[in-house]
Amino acid sequence: MEKQINQHWYDNKNSVFILCILIFPVGLYGLWKNKSISNNVKHIVSALFFILFMKGVEYIIIKPKANDNAALEKHLLDSINQVDANSKMKADSMVAIKQKMSNEEAKSYVLNFEKRLSDIEAPALNAIKQSNQFMRYFSNGQTSVNEMYEAAKIAKQSCDNTKRKLYDVSLSENLPDSISKMLQKILGNASTAYFMREEGYEILMEYCDNRKPSDLSAYGEKMEGADNFIQCCGIDLVATKMSLGIPFKKSKKKNE
Repeated sequence: MEKQINQHWYDNKNSVFILCILIFPVGLYGLWKNKSISNNVKHIVSALFFILFMKGVEYIIIKPKANDNAALEKHLLDSINQVDANSKMKADSMVAIKQKMSNEEAKSYVLNFEKRLSDIEAPALNAIKQSNQFMRYFSNGQTSVNEMYEAAKIAKQSCDNTKRKLYDVSLSENLPDSISKMLQKILGNASTAYFMREEGYEILMEYCDNRKPSDLSAYGEKMEGADNFIQCCGIDLVATKMSLGIPFKKSKKKNE
């Protein structure tokens, strides 16, 4: 009777193997605590579940990244097709058109919207540039980790301010529906991008405190994700301008 009272749950082989299937971390603990299970069995079970875990990581994390470029190209085509399809509906609803902006008014509005976004982003982009410079200086041994930390802190705050300003942008109710939807989409993607950048700089500040390589890797992933959202904003803005007949102009290099 005393032997049964002192028996631990992990001494029961059946319980241990069931837990290995249902709650693997607990089952793995019990597996190695159990004295009646041979070491060979322990190694085989541990290796099996490690292989299954790595397969899950590959399926969830690694494989989706291979589709990023194709997804961006598809996003451009879908955006242009979406705006074109919505623009064709104008000819079928003349009454509704009269209540909305004219094409010339919509052109002017979109160009002003583009300038407004540029003005909102300017402080954050400057802070990001400064932070990147301090990161390069630090890697070359030309500045201290404290200065890199302060630059990251300023960039984080600037990204937060930009995100809040983007949230506050409101659109005219007189915009054509197709244009309004695209501009709302641009604002949503831009807000998400600056939210991710803010998180990225928080991680960079933690790296300055702890010097963990994993923090630096996580920072890079956040910035890469934010850049993808910004790229989508550019694609959608070009598609919107093209639908209104606004000519696409490539930016000129400063030395030209």
